[in-house]
Formats: sequence, C-alpha cells, structure tokens
Amino acid sequence: MSNTNSHRQNTSQNQSESQTRKIKSLLSKDMLKFGKVCLPNMFSQESPKFHKEITALFHDKSIKKINIIAPRGHAKSSIGAGVFPLYHILCDPGQKVVVLSSKTQGHSVDQLQTIKDTLEYSMPLRAVYGYWGQHSAKVWTKDRIVLKDNSAIICKGTGQQVRGLKFGNQRPTLFVIDDPEDENNTKTSEAMEYNLRWLLQGVEPGLDPHIGRVLVIGTPQHQSCLVETLAIMEGYHTKRYKAMLDDGTALWDEQVSLKSLKTKKAELESIKEKFKTMNVNSLRCNKLLLETNNLLDITFKKINNEQKRTT
Repeated sequence: MSNTNSHRQNTSQNQSESQTRKIKSLLSKDMLKFGKVCLPNMFSQESPKFHKEITALFHDKSIKKINIIAPRGHAKSSIGAGVFPLYHILCDPGQKVVVLSSKTQGHSVDQLQTIKDTLEYSMPLRAVYGYWGQHSAKVWTKDRIVLKDNSAIICKGTGQQVRGLKFGNQRPTLFVIDDPEDENNTKTSEAMEYNLRWLLQGVEPGLDPHIGRVLVIGTPQHQSCLVETLAIMEGYHTKRYKAMLDDGTALWDEQVSLKSLKTKKAELESIKEKFKTMNVNSLRCNKLLLETNNLLDITFKKINNEQKRTT
C-alpha cells in the first residue's frame, strides 16, 4: 500500500512539475501574459495595442537601445519599469543586473518597491517561479536587492554616478531610465546637455558589452529634452505614441476616453492662441507651447488618480 501511495505521489508531483514548465514556457514568450499572471492588480483593464507593440520590442534582444515616447497615464512606466525588469529577472538566463533610474533616486525606489512587493506577496508568481521574496534574498534594502541567484536590482537618479557600476563581475544587463527629466532638470540647454552626456558617457559604456540593453521611457518636457534628442539619434529604436491618434481615436480609450481627450484638447488649443499673441521670443514661445501640450498628459494622470480614489 505504501508503495502504491508513493507512486501516486510521484506521479502527481511529476504532472505538477510538467504543468509548471509549460506555464513558464508560455509566459516566457509573452511579456504581457507574464505581467497579467504575476502582477494581476496592474492589469485591471484590457491591454491596448501599443502595449503589445512595446513589449514586442522588449522581447527582441537584438534591439539594444530603445526609446519610448508616450503620454502620461498610459501605463508606459508600469510596463517598462515594472513588468520588463521582473520578466528579465525571472525569465532570462544567467545572472542579471538591473538598474532602475528616474528623475530622482526616490522615484526609482518607488518602482523597486512595486517589484519587491510582487516578489514577496504575489501568490501566482510564487506558484509558478517559487519564492523570491525578502527571506530568500541576500540583500533587501530600500534602494537595492540581491536575489538568491545573485541577480540584483539597483536604484539611481538621473545624473548620479553609474560609471563602473557592477555586481561582482557582472555589469548591468538592463538599464531602465523612466521619466528621467522634469521641469527642474530641463530649465536650461546646459542641463539637458548634461542629461544626454550622462546617458552617452556614463550609462551606455557601463552596460554588459554582449547582452546589455538600455530602455528610455518618457513624456517630452522640451523640444531638446532627452527622449526627443534620442528620437533623431541613430542607434536608438524609437516608438512615439500620442494620446489621440491621427484617425481621431484614443490611444487607450478604456483608460483615457476620447471624450475627455477632445474636451481637454479644445481647452489647450485656446491657450495656445494666447501664447502666440504674447510678446516673447520664439524660443520661449516654443517652450510654452510644448509645456501646454504636456499639460494634457499631466491632466490625464490626475484624472486617473481621481478615478482610482473613487472606485
């Protein structure tokens, strides 16, 4: 009888392991499915077409440098700085070193906290990949974690020292730069040049020379800001998205409705006309017009936050 029970247990265990392998294989081929399984609270609505487009870029390891320009409130950071790094850690082979960077280190720490919470508390993730939380980690601090396989995630702010950054002998395999600029570090041309030099002379040379990748995600702050400069620079694969498409439809209607887009667009168009009549030099006027366009994106974010608080 004991041999029979043991055989049944072994058979059941083998079937469970086989099923887990199948699920891992499926999720490794589809980053959005991976996100929906491991971070279900992040996917309360159907993913739009452009999410599938940008994750297809993330899957293509031959593309080493990616630049995503998209409006606020459309989950570009959730996908690029949340799902992508977690997928890279759990689905790609070997030791990984991920650097999360934003306009300040505090912002990147917030992104890391989302990943830490998922590793610690996501039961679907644990069912598929096992436990990867705090009690299995080698380091688990506010701005850095080192996991049980020696893979690491480190937080930095725009402009902070990144040259020579590595863990052990492993240089960064993925460097995510999420919203690197705001109104404070784009006030002057010198500040924007500094941001670009930081990327080109600090971030890029520090990547793993064979598999290192860099992802820049942002909403334009100025005509000469980082994401706009990379958009015309050879070597970067840029995808640009607008909240309202050329055919008059919304980029993600379930999240930001076409009606709200049209209303806000009309309001901002009236402000643009006022700017055009102001007695300011052309450079300042262009900057004001761009800032006005960005008000649309900022408004989307406020609308979304308000909707979350009321639901």
